[in-house]
Amino acid sequence: MKKTLLLLLGKYRTYFVLGSGLSLVICIFYAYKYQSINFGELLTLIISWAFFSSIIFNVSYVIAPSISEDSNIHDIISRWVLVLCSFLILVYSIINICFRQNL
Repeated sequence: MKKTLLLLLGKYRTYFVLGSGLSLVICIFYAYKYQSINFGELLTLIISWAFFSSIIFNVSYVIAPSISEDSNIHDIISRWVLVLCSFLILVYSIINICFRQNL
């Protein structure tokens, strides 16, 4: 399990960032076409994506080299919890803006 988590943390970080960036672009086009998106909401989406991508690269470049297969599993899982929390913030902002009701 530790090998898999370390591999995902280091090897596939670019794909995580590109995939989330693509979903962000699709969300912006959808919100522009079907919803009335303002500058504050657009800024919220961009900041949440920037936070997610910076967490991915900080965890993989700065923190991941300090952990190895001999590291504690709790140390590796805590880094993944940080990545998943930032991903949930991104998903929440996308859902909140794209699927809100116009009242």
